[in-house]
Amino acid sequence: MLVKELPHDGASGHDSSIIRVQGATPPRILALLLVCLILVCLPVLVTATPPIGDYPNHLGRAHILAHWQDNKLFQEVFALDSLLLPNVLTDIWIATLSGWIGTLAAGQALLLLILALTFVGAFALNYAATKQLSTWPLIVGLFLYNEVFFMGFLNYLLGIALLLWGCAAWLLFEPRSRRGQWITTAFFAPLILFSHLVAFGLFAVAIAVLEMEALWRRQREGAGKLLVRIVTTAMAFAPTILVCVIASPTRNLPFVVDFEQSDFLFKKLSPFTRILSSGNAPLDLVILGGAVLIVLATFFLKSITLEQRLSVIAAAFMFLVLILPWGTMGSYFLDARVAAPSVILFLSALRPRNHNGSQGALGLVAVLILLALRSGGLMLDWQATGREYAAILEGIRQLPEGTLVIPAVSWKVPYAKTWFLTSTHQPPLIHFANYATVLRGSVVSNVFAKRGQNPVVLKPSSKAFQIVADFSDLRVETDDALQTLAVQSSAVRQTDPVFATRGVHLLLLGVTCDRWLATIPLPPFYCGGAFSIVAIPAEFAPSTSYSQPDQF
Repeated sequence: MLVKELPHDGASGHDSSIIRVQGATPPRILALLLVCLILVCLPVLVTATPPIGDYPNHLGRAHILAHWQDNKLFQEVFALDSLLLPNVLTDIWIATLSGWIGTLAAGQALLLLILALTFVGAFALNYAATKQLSTWPLIVGLFLYNEVFFMGFLNYLLGIALLLWGCAAWLLFEPRSRRGQWITTAFFAPLILFSHLVAFGLFAVAIAVLEMEALWRRQREGAGKLLVRIVTTAMAFAPTILVCVIASPTRNLPFVVDFEQSDFLFKKLSPFTRILSSGNAPLDLVILGGAVLIVLATFFLKSITLEQRLSVIAAAFMFLVLILPWGTMGSYFLDARVAAPSVILFLSALRPRNHNGSQGALGLVAVLILLALRSGGLMLDWQATGREYAAILEGIRQLPEGTLVIPAVSWKVPYAKTWFLTSTHQPPLIHFANYATVLRGSVVSNVFAKRGQNPVVLKPSSKAFQIVADFSDLRVETDDALQTLAVQSSAVRQTDPVFATRGVHLLLLGVTCDRWLATIPLPPFYCGGAFSIVAIPAEFAPSTSYSQPDQF
């Protein structure tokens, strides 16, 4: 593709300040980057409620954090915990901005920040590693809306975006300023850790790869100097690690490792084939297939090569997908989530072999077409899901302020064992009830607010409330499960000291009013096309006996 090259000065070992431009001027390349960035951000810009799994939960928790001081209900049900958590940076961002622009707009701003930092970060990393201003990193834009994004792992995604910038800073200061490397690494380390622990681990792996390459080049300097270099690099991470070990509540989480033994090949390889997993499998296949063909064709034509250091980091990340567990310390999909940054690092490593521009221009046109198709397809899909969301939001707006909302869904398995599609239900609705916290000041039973993981901690005010809060995805696939939920929500309504007066409502997603009335003769509070909202009265005794909560 088009490239601006900074020739290497072999005598001094530093990059020359003389710039040779081939094919396009730097302003034109940067203008093209800006156009592509706007194109990539369009789905978020035009959608107030994007169909992202955990996204409503992030909004609800951050809203509680922002308004805890002036909300009596939040003070009764939630406790503020430490901010020294490796899962907190997005909460701080949304909570800070929500006082100025509102929680919903702050959430959109966060999504745009993640997209922009990742896209431009890949561009900056490629430039820092190759010393060329190339348009090849634009292909990363095809993978910004990936499986991890649609799951809603926003803290992790922010950490990956910052990882790109941290590695770019390291390379920009190499070999001119060792002090600059140390300072920037020490700066990015806590930001990445407080975004997500796994992202911090990946950052440490990336810097270790870069350092090993530097040590190999400097092996003639002697063991003493090399040892000093290793120690100083480790010291850049030391303050952040010490703070986490000494002061973070995360240190008390049980270190239980969960390896899923069955279907090993599927579980380790499918994160790469379903990396786009937007819920629109045909569109995902077209974009993924097109991107693979572009890269393979240019390699075959010898138009591009791989920057060695970045490609080794990408390979290390791919290896981690194979060896990491599925979950530990309350975090899940640890192995699968590394697939996205490994692909982003691989694409960031692309560099042109020559500067004649003919083959690169064709590749650039193909990438731009795929970017337009990806953004346009997502906007159409999100408009369709937006109509479904709007109907549920209208019902949520009818709720009285400060009620307890207990959500339940009627479908069976949220994640499918397929090679190209993750979620069996689009849009994802398991955490949608958390919009009630933002819009009506409600407490939602499945909010992510756990000690050692989040800055606000749910402290259920009764045993009955604790039972429903223990389930992040209550399911009512059968009428017996629906009756069990009615019994337990009635127990909350009658025994909980906070919500006995404030009220309890069920948000039943996928459960029509007809099904509810056929199972339990209690008139619904609000009826939607494919959902219902039920107000549990103070005196209510469903004609069934509560057996075990695991029926949900």
